[in-house]
Amino acid sequence: MSRLLKAVALSAAGLLLASTIWVPAPAVWGGAVPENEIRVAYTRDYQSTDPAHIPGSPDYQAAMNIYGGLVRYKKDSTEVEPDLAERWTVSPDGKVYTFFLRRNVAWHEGYGRFTAQDVKYTLERIKDPATRSRYAKPLEVVERIEVVNDYTVRLILRQPYSGLLSAVLAFRPGYMVKKEAVEKLGRDFGLHPVGTGPFMFQSYRPRQEMVWVSNERYYFGAPQTKRVRWRVIPDEMAAGLALQRDEINYMIVRRPDVWRMLKGAPSVRMTETPSAGWQAVFFNTRRKPFDDVRVRRAIAHAINKDSIVFSVTQGMAKVGHSVIPQGT
Repeated sequence: MSRLLKAVALSAAGLLLASTIWVPAPAVWGGAVPENEIRVAYTRDYQSTDPAHIPGSPDYQAAMNIYGGLVRYKKDSTEVEPDLAERWTVSPDGKVYTFFLRRNVAWHEGYGRFTAQDVKYTLERIKDPATRSRYAKPLEVVERIEVVNDYTVRLILRQPYSGLLSAVLAFRPGYMVKKEAVEKLGRDFGLHPVGTGPFMFQSYRPRQEMVWVSNERYYFGAPQTKRVRWRVIPDEMAAGLALQRDEINYMIVRRPDVWRMLKGAPSVRMTETPSAGWQAVFFNTRRKPFDDVRVRRAIAHAINKDSIVFSVTQGMAKVGHSVIPQGT
C-alpha cells in the first residue's frame, strides 16, 4: 500500500473546520494498518448514538454512518436528496407528506426488512413524552403518521412547515430505528446502534474505542472502507502526536497550539471548511441597564471582536455578524 497523507479537520469558535478526507496511514500501534481501515481520534467518549438522545460528537458521527433516514443531505450542502425514501410528494396545502420507501433494505444484524412501520415507530417514539427525547420539539408539527402500506408512509402536519425535510428528517430525529432492536437491547441500545446505513456497529469499549464495519448489503453500495476504529484520546495534543506517529489517520482540531504544531507537518493534510457553529455574548434584556438598546449598542461597539478572535483562536475563526453562519 502506498504511503498516503493523513487528514486533519479543524474547528474553533465561530468557524468549524471539518473534513471528509478519510485516508489510511502506513503504520499503527506497532504494526501495519490493515487494508481499508481508518483510525480516528476524538477527545470525548460516546454517550448515546440513539437518535432520540444524541448529544453531539462523536455520537453524531457514528449515527450518521450507522443509521439511515428518509432523506439525507447532499454532499457539502444543506439540500436534501432521497435516502430510505426513493421519492415523496407534498400536498398543495403543504400539510401532507407522502413518502415512497426503498424496497429490500435490510436492517443490520438480521432484524429483517425496513418498512413503513419502522418509520411510524421511530417518529412516534421520539414524540412520546415517555422517551424524553431532546428532539421531540421539532416533531410537534407532525400531527400523526399513517402507514398506507409496507412501503408508503404519510406524515400529516398541523400546519405547513418548509423545514420538515432539511431541519428535521435529514437530521438526528430522522434516523430510523428498529422497534425489536430498541426493545431487545434496552438501555444498551444507545451504545449498540442498529440501523440501515453504510456501516454497522461491531464493538465498544468504554473510554477506549468504538469499531464500525462496512455494511456489504448497503443499498447505495458497500463502502470502500471496511473498518473504522474511533479511538478516545482525551488530550488533543496527545492525539496530534499520535497522528504524527501514524497511530491514527484523522482527527478534529480545536486548540490553536495543536493546529500550529500540525500545520507544518509534511505528512499531514489539513482541510478547513466553514461550519454552522458559533459563540456569542448574550444580554438579559429584562434587566437594567441591558433593557436599554443604547447601552447594548454601546457595548457592542466597544468590544473589539477582531482582537478577541485573533488572540483566542489565533486565526482559526472569523468574526460573525449574525446567528446565521456564513455560507448558509
